[in-house]
Amino acid sequence: MSYLRPSYHPDGVIKGETSLDQGLYTVIITAEGLPPLRYQYPLRVQMINYANIFRTAVGP
Repeated sequence: MSYLRPSYHPDGVIKGETSLDQGLYTVIITAEGLPPLRYQYPLRVQMINYANIFRTAVGP
């Protein structure tokens, strides 16, 4: 898990870096406000879908 401390971003861009192993992740962005906002984005890091490769090799 990676966490960026809350801070002010005058240009509206949040910058951060972390190292991720291959796998599925969820990026969660929470913003204070009324109502508070919470965004979730799926993130997939260099995973090979072997099922698709198998289907392509075998055919229909």
